[in-house]
Amino acid sequence: MTSRRIVLGWVFAALAGFGLGVAFMAQRKAAPAVAVTPPPVTPPPVTPLPAAVPAAPRAPVATTMTIGKMPEDQRDAMRRRREGDYIRDSKIPTRRQQRDDHVRRAGEYGMSLRDADYADLFATLGLDDATSAQLRNHLREIIEAKADVTRSQGELLDARTEYDNRLKQLLGEKYALYRADEAAYPSRREYDHFRDFAGIQGLVLSPTERPVVEKLIAQAGAYSQMTEGEWGGPYKGAPPVVGGEDVEPFASARLANLQTQSAVLLAEARAAGVSAETLTGLEAYYQKDIAAQQQWLERIRNPAVNRRIILQRQLEALKASPNPNPRAIERMEASLKATEAPVGGGR
Repeated sequence: MTSRRIVLGWVFAALAGFGLGVAFMAQRKAAPAVAVTPPPVTPPPVTPLPAAVPAAPRAPVATTMTIGKMPEDQRDAMRRRREGDYIRDSKIPTRRQQRDDHVRRAGEYGMSLRDADYADLFATLGLDDATSAQLRNHLREIIEAKADVTRSQGELLDARTEYDNRLKQLLGEKYALYRADEAAYPSRREYDHFRDFAGIQGLVLSPTERPVVEKLIAQAGAYSQMTEGEWGGPYKGAPPVVGGEDVEPFASARLANLQTQSAVLLAEARAAGVSAETLTGLEAYYQKDIAAQQQWLERIRNPAVNRRIILQRQLEALKASPNPNPRAIERMEASLKATEAPVGGGR
């Protein structure tokens, strides 16, 4: 009976309005055992809704896919992935088109936020309209490049994650052995470079010391420029990209790290009882790389030094050619001499 009164109360409240519903609920709570018959209520007349106005036809939108249906090339890529044949998104034509569209829209949206501000700023700085338009278009290209890099980073993360997940499924308990091998690869590769260098120097390395030296290289993190520049495996991060004013601090930090890490390696190698010949080779090997990085840093800091190094290499190439041109060599030597710094107050 109580539930029936509740239902009736809400029905009448809907018909009579919010006020009557509140009054009825208050009365029901005050006297729950007494049936309440509300007065008859005449519902208000219902005004029929106006007929729906058909929407204006929209202009056709260019698209690379049918809404609700995956393009054929994407379906084929998904099938290949299920079968273990991984393919990156950017190699799928329609996905590449979608990525390019995203990058373009990112550039348009980013510039829409500040285009007017830049136009006013460039005008205040005295730039003409044509130059201002070129600079603002350049800014749009920068925004698009940043968006494209972000998509590439996401693609790298996806490829690496899918690869790692599959190996876990395939290898089971052996997965740890695989990761240990990947982790040891940089030190193995560094030892290969060291061994080649030692051979050129006429040094004979003991094969039994290789595991010890590899372990010490890994512990010290003493990796040369050659090893750092290599791929290094699926779990190694992407190589850094630097330019402009960031190049010199990057080169300086890299040089300092190598100096510190190679010193740690040599100290640990001595403590481990590594042979004198291997120690001599390691010291010469890292000094050679340190010298190369010092030269690189000097070239960054001094463009004149950089030009002189380039001219020296070109002159060496001219002299080593099968048919050296004396006049070309003479001109190159004159150019090289002009780049030499004056000594003792000038010449």
